[in-house]
Amino acid sequence: VVVVDFFATWCAPCKMLAPILEEISEEVKEAKVVKIDVDENPLAANLYHVSSIPTIKIFKDGELKDSKVGFQPKEFLQEAIFHSTPSHQPLADDLKPYPTPHKKYAL
Repeated sequence: VVVVDFFATWCAPCKMLAPILEEISEEVKEAKVVKIDVDENPLAANLYHVSSIPTIKIFKDGELKDSKVGFQPKEFLQEAIFHSTPSHQPLADDLKPYPTPHKKYAL
């Protein structure tokens, strides 16, 4: 899994996100975190349709699995990465459909 951080050096939310991504790169061994400065690499930003920063794109086997725009809490990013890692096995709760509300009708 590759986590791509599209950022700019002048972007305050990008600066807030940087230490979170560093922690994730140390904690989640299945994920490789790479950073792309959109000012230095405008073609890459255009190629991946990045119009706002920070933008996080998560790829597995070269295929885009998830994309997050703006500052994201660590837990949200970990969850997105977790669902993209090869070791993720669906939990029983993942397979259950949403409960259907039961309505009682008076006759």
